[in-house]
Amino acid sequence: MVKANGSRISLAQSTPCIVRKKGSLETLNVLVLNEQERFLTGFYDLEILCLPRLKIESVEVKQSTLTTVDLPNPGVLIVQRGVEGYASIYSETPKGLELIYNIKPSSKSETLYLLPGKYKVVNRSRYHQRASATREKSVTIESGISTSISF
Repeated sequence: MVKANGSRISLAQSTPCIVRKKGSLETLNVLVLNEQERFLTGFYDLEILCLPRLKIESVEVKQSTLTTVDLPNPGVLIVQRGVEGYASIYSETPKGLELIYNIKPSSKSETLYLLPGKYKVVNRSRYHQRASATREKSVTIESGISTSISF
């Protein structure tokens, strides 16, 4: 069972979890969080389709036991922009920045559920075409906490 920890803010019950045999790219099953499913004994790789995607490798399923994988509670990021434009959210990883989400150009406000971690939000108004008009802000997301940034 892949379990989202209970709190005021939790991953959506409909968040899919892809199950693959360890080391394989072939999808065996797609689970819904907090629902039990039976699997043959062995090792499996999981990919939870949240923001950012969470990959958990080598989960061992043993005979006649319930294997539970606990997921961290997300936080909320509210991005408010004065004008329409182009914005993206990047996760700060040890390998560098990784694009995880593009905000709709017509949206002036967007609310996202993100796993705890460090992120960078990059924004540019649709009325500016120069790279020098691009602004970025760093933000740290904590479990169960709402964070708001404005451009």
